[in-house]
Amino acid sequence: MGKISLKAARVNAGMTLADVSKKTNISKYTLAKYEKGEVSPRWDTFLLLCSLYNQSCTDIFVPTR
Repeated sequence: MGKISLKAARVNAGMTLADVSKKTNISKYTLAKYEKGEVSPRWDTFLLLCSLYNQSCTDIFVPTR
């Protein structure tokens, strides 16, 4: 199985940016920046998102600009 983007992992988990924001206390604005590759999440934040999306951290990538 190939890697999927952070956004694809969220969508596959059936979550909106608002859902993730509520569960993590990370603003929708910041989450969108992570998904677009404008900002990279800290490692602990990345692990939190992977866990929330029920994905291995080796299966998800954060795009870069």
